[in-house]
Amino acid sequence: MKLAILQAKHLAGYQEGSIVNSAERLAKLGLRASLIHELTGIPQSNTSRIVKSVGNFKTGRRKTSIDDIFRNATTHQQISMFLVMVERQRKLNPAGTLLACHILDAVRSMCARAPSQLHSADWERLTEAALSLQTGALRLITCSACHTRHVVPSKESEGLGAKINESDRACPLCRITESVTTMKKKVVDDREVTFVTTIRQADNTVIPTLAADLFERRQRLRAAGVGEPKTATR
Repeated sequence: MKLAILQAKHLAGYQEGSIVNSAERLAKLGLRASLIHELTGIPQSNTSRIVKSVGNFKTGRRKTSIDDIFRNATTHQQISMFLVMVERQRKLNPAGTLLACHILDAVRSMCARAPSQLHSADWERLTEAALSLQTGALRLITCSACHTRHVVPSKESEGLGAKINESDRACPLCRITESVTTMKKKVVDDREVTFVTTIRQADNTVIPTLAADLFERRQRLRAAGVGEPKTATR
């Protein structure tokens, strides 16, 4: 595996100096030595020295749990956004395996859109999710309501991940939108029924495990100001 990574990086034009530089940047993001070793091909004894030099040395188990991705909609949305960017970088820089450059470029793209993520995001968990996407434990699907992409577990997943609906009703953006909007029926001329959707003012809202049907989700997205579904930001 290490040889395959080094060969892929050589074909992509990466020299030894840039590989070490990438390892240092990954260490500053909070990734542990074993994970940096997997992404760069640098021996783990050396990555341990790099991690210690930046003061981010970690012990214990890696954050490989798929269940943790789906425990709340905010984390689900954040990881989905990151994986879309990783997927895009892998298409721009094809390689047989996930490389450090894919992760670093995805981090740069994500922070360009949301600068606060640089210090608040758990980059180790996000990177582990990218590796799970590579192995097939996770996959990305497109929501038919908001047209954003989100991650779902593969059919072979177990635990909490296996309970997540693989349809677009599991879309975290639609679920968050449903938690902050209220939808009521309104009868016009005793016959026609229309739906009035408004922003909910309450501070404490419960995010549903699954969103409503397609029509209702689109109504709520418009009310929340997300925009027309056809032009929603990917």
